[in-house]
Amino acid sequence: MMQIRPARFEDLPALVTLERTATLAAAPQAYPSAASFPLTQHLAATESEFSDPWITFTVAEDAEGLCGWVKYTEDQLRHLVIADRMQDTDLRDQLYSEGLRHWRTGAVTGVRQWLLAEDWRARAYFETHRWVPTGRVRRSAFDPHPVLAEYLLTPNI
Repeated sequence: MMQIRPARFEDLPALVTLERTATLAAAPQAYPSAASFPLTQHLAATESEFSDPWITFTVAEDAEGLCGWVKYTEDQLRHLVIADRMQDTDLRDQLYSEGLRHWRTGAVTGVRQWLLAEDWRARAYFETHRWVPTGRVRRSAFDPHPVLAEYLLTPNI
């Protein structure tokens, strides 16, 4: 049975490991191997963000363990990660709804996110959910510094 719940500190290594696996599948040109993904840097950043009271982490867990997570703030979707085995389920929608519910209750005028530019599956998903590319790009802070594309969800969330 699937459970969606707030993340706990002890979940963080599993979250980052899931992020690595999903990123390797979504952006093989940026991360051609597990060794190319800066796991230690991502774990340190995630631990730092976890202590920030303005950042919400929510996880999905089933009998096989953590299978997805979402991280968001008042006006940003920071991450939405789904295990490959869950791609053909509605888990992505369920986790996305957690952030959407939060943004609808606030006074937010727009929500921003940065996606891996080469992650066409994620880009297509968000574009079908009314996210619009802003045309802005930047490099990730993490090696090997892949290109990120900014998206905006407009006020009528």
